[in-house]
Amino acid sequence: MVQAGSILPIDLLTPVPYNRISETVQEKKYQSRAFLLLPMTFNIGTIIGPILGGLLSDPAGSYPHLFGHVEFFKHYPYAAPNILWACFLLCAMLNVSLVLEEVSRTTQLRPNDDSLNF
Repeated sequence: MVQAGSILPIDLLTPVPYNRISETVQEKKYQSRAFLLLPMTFNIGTIIGPILGGLLSDPAGSYPHLFGHVEFFKHYPYAAPNILWACFLLCAMLNVSLVLEEVSRTTQLRPNDDSLNF
């Protein structure tokens, strides 16, 4: 039996990516491929994430010839995986904010004007 308190807030947000995919991919023949990308990337991350986290945890103990003299990694043995993921997220944020172009017609800037086109 499912209790009312067992529904997590993330369960309520599950349809959001699928709605975004169906809005973004207009042609029906490409929607099936686009819907496969979300679970595929999730499964790849589920496999690779713990592997990299395990390889990078306790670098002073695992790789003493490289990190044995670094006091920071001796005091904080699980900092290396977190630093790696923070750098990855920073690169993704910079990529999204600086490289990707706006595709929405309502928020694109007019060519001769700096105001938004509403």
